[in-house]
Amino acid sequence: MSPLAVVASVLLLAAQEQDRGVLTRAEIRVAVDGAQATVDAEYTVIGAVALDFLALRVKGQAIEVVQAAMGLRPIALEDRRTAVVLRAYRPFDSATVRVRYNVTGRLARIPLFVPSAPTRPPSRGIRIVVTGLPGDRATATTLPRFEREADGTLAARPEHLPSVIALVADGDGLPIPLLSEWLIVAVTIGGTGAWVLRLARGRRPASQARA
Repeated sequence: MSPLAVVASVLLLAAQEQDRGVLTRAEIRVAVDGAQATVDAEYTVIGAVALDFLALRVKGQAIEVVQAAMGLRPIALEDRRTAVVLRAYRPFDSATVRVRYNVTGRLARIPLFVPSAPTRPPSRGIRIVVTGLPGDRATATTLPRFEREADGTLAARPEHLPSVIALVADGDGLPIPLLSEWLIVAVTIGGTGAWVLRLARGRRPASQARA
């Protein structure tokens, strides 16, 4: 590739990144009430030409968007088989987007609407608050890592907005963080066992030759 082509590629990537904008703030409030969670989300994005918000569908639950607007203007909704997409077509320099939706069914994992605009770490503009979750169900296995505040709510400040929050153990298996920890242990043990077996096989011919 010629130097001119390299420069053109870099400029194109920079332009695409600029068109996506930057997520400077996200305030997510999740109110759990039995088998339903109501999510109120507010996002601030700067420098975006077009903006999409995507929430992945989770097996065993339904997503109902109650309100989605950029300022006073409603946002178009696309209901797909695997996700719900909110799409803002109008170019803007800075905008505040508000989304309110209900999630019903199995609440082990609650999907969040994630914008196409990324954050720029280190970022402290993201805050996720969960209310209505019994204390005995809010364990260290929550994802992202939540801390219980004085009023009993759970709060987290991740650097990047996650696509789902895992609040409790799923009835069909282990919660994501705990499962990840066990996978790491299993891979470590398996790798060590394979290394020991290979070492033993390598030493066996040498010992037989000496015999």
